Amino acid sequence: MSLRRWIGSNATYARKLANSGWEGASQGREEFLDGERLTPFITDSVTKALKPATAGVCLGLASAYLTRTRKPAARVLAFGMLGGAIGFGAGLLWKTRHLTVGAARGAIKKTGPVRDERWFEKNPIAYG
Repeated sequence: MSLRRWIGSNATYARKLANSGWEGASQGREEFLDGERLTPFITDSVTKALKPATAGVCLGLASAYLTRTRKPAARVLAFGMLGGAIGFGAGLLWKTRHLTVGAARGAIKKTGPVRDERWFEKNPIAYG
């Protein structure tokens, strides 16, 4: 197989795999939302993620304050912002975990047949 043909074959497979994964993730998202809109769900999740973000800011400020004898204000603020970002990210991931699982499950379900088809192309089974 020439390099050009191999690249073309793999590019076609990658495009097919990505499209089926995207389609499956979209279906999984729709199944999870059950006819509801995505925007209110995300807005609610962001609002609920503010509590862990606040806790992260407090922990970041406290850790910056307790770790050094000289505490430059920039360092204390940086630790507070880092703690807030980590807390917000963790809170948002936790609140949207069911949506993420639904999308991932749908993507896996849709990419399986594409992967199987590719495998059978590469490994033909001779019956008889």
